[in-house]
Amino acid sequence: MKHRALQIVYLIVAIAIVFVAPDNTIRFSLLGALLFAYSLVIGLASYRFQWNFFMNAVHHGKVGTLTITFDDGPHPQHTPAILDILKQHNAPATFFMIGKHVDEHPAIAKQVAEAGHEIGNHSYNHRNTHGILSTQKVAEEIAQCNGAITKATGVHTHYYRPPFGVTNPNIASAVGHSNVQAIGWDIRSLDTTTSDADALLKRITDRLENGSILLLHDTQLVTVAVLPRLLQYCKQQGIPVVSLKESLKK
Repeated sequence: MKHRALQIVYLIVAIAIVFVAPDNTIRFSLLGALLFAYSLVIGLASYRFQWNFFMNAVHHGKVGTLTITFDDGPHPQHTPAILDILKQHNAPATFFMIGKHVDEHPAIAKQVAEAGHEIGNHSYNHRNTHGILSTQKVAEEIAQCNGAITKATGVHTHYYRPPFGVTNPNIASAVGHSNVQAIGWDIRSLDTTTSDADALLKRITDRLENGSILLLHDTQLVTVAVLPRLLQYCKQQGIPVVSLKESLKK
C-alpha cells in the first residue's frame, strides 16, 4: 500500500539526513521539515479516499456504464420515493445504510432488498469522530451494522463505505479484518449541500465518465427531485445504469 511505501521512504530519508547532515542544527531542521511533510501527506490522504493511500477501494465502475449508490438511509419518506422512481425506470442501485437507521426503519430496509437492490454497510452510528476510532471500534461499527442489515433484510453484505470517505490505518485494518470490500465513488454529487435540482443535475452530468460510480444520499429531497431527470438523461445518452455487482465484473 502507498502508506507503507511512504513510511519506508520516510525512514530512508531520515536515516540519510542523520548521517549526511553536517551538524545538529541542519540535521534537526531537515528532520523537522521531513516530519511536517509526512504529516501533511497523511492528513490529506485521510480525506482523499480516491487516492487508495491506506487501503484499496473501488472508485470506478464498468466501462460505459453508471453505477448509482445512495448513502445514509434508510429514510422514512425519501427512500420509498426513490425506490418508486428506480422501479419506474427499471434501474438498479446500491444503498449504503447506517445501521442505527436500519434498526429504526427495518421495514424500509427490507423493502430495498425485496426490490432487488444491493445493500452496503455505512457503519452503525456514522459518528463525526469515526476517523479517530480505534481499529477495534471501527470493526465493531462494521459488525453491528452488518448485524442490523441481516436482521432486517436477510442480506449478508460484503460492501463497505467509510463515513465521510475518511480512511486511515485503523480503518484499513478494520476493513481487512472484517472481510468487506471498500467501495468509493468518482462522482461526489454534493446533494447534501444544495437544494437546486438543476445545479445538482449539471454537476453530475458534467462529471460523468466512462464508467462512473455516483454518490447520492437517500436522505435528501433534492435527490428525489433530480433522480428521474438523471435516469432520463442516461437513457437519452445511451448510458446503461448497472448494479454494483455488475460493475465490479468489469
